[in-house]
Amino acid sequence: MEEQSEILSSKKEFAFASSTILAQVGRGIIVGLVVGIIVGSFRFLIEKGFHIVQGFYQDQENLIRNLLIILLFYILICLVSAKLTRSEKDIKGSGIPQVEAELKGLMSLNWWSVLWKKYILGIWPLRVGLCSVVKVPVFS
Repeated sequence: MEEQSEILSSKKEFAFASSTILAQVGRGIIVGLVVGIIVGSFRFLIEKGFHIVQGFYQDQENLIRNLLIILLFYILICLVSAKLTRSEKDIKGSGIPQVEAELKGLMSLNWWSVLWKKYILGIWPLRVGLCSVVKVPVFS
C-alpha cells in the first residue's frame, strides 16, 4: 500500500514539474515572438524612413525646400525627445543596467512606458540620420 502511495506521489510530482516546464517554455515562445515582432518592426521602420530622407537629399530640384523640411523635422525630434526623456528617465542609454537591477530585484520599472518611448526615440532619430549629425542619447 505504501509503495502505491509513493508511486502515485512521484507521478503527481512528475506531472507538476512537466506542466510547469511546459508553461515556462510556452511563455518563452510567446515572449520571443513579441520581441521578434518589436525588433523586426523597429529595423523595418528605420530602413524605410532612411530611404525617404535619402530621397529628400537626392531631390536636387527642391533641395532648399527639402533641407528646410528636414531641419524642421530635426527640431521636432529634439523637442519630442526632450519631453519624453523628462517624463521617463529610464529610456536613456542601453537599458542593460536597468535589466540587471530588475533581475536582482533592486529596481521596478513601468515596462510599457519605457518600451514605447524608447521605441519612438530609437526610430525617429535613427531613420533620418540625426544620430550621426547630433549626438542624441538614444542607445548610448
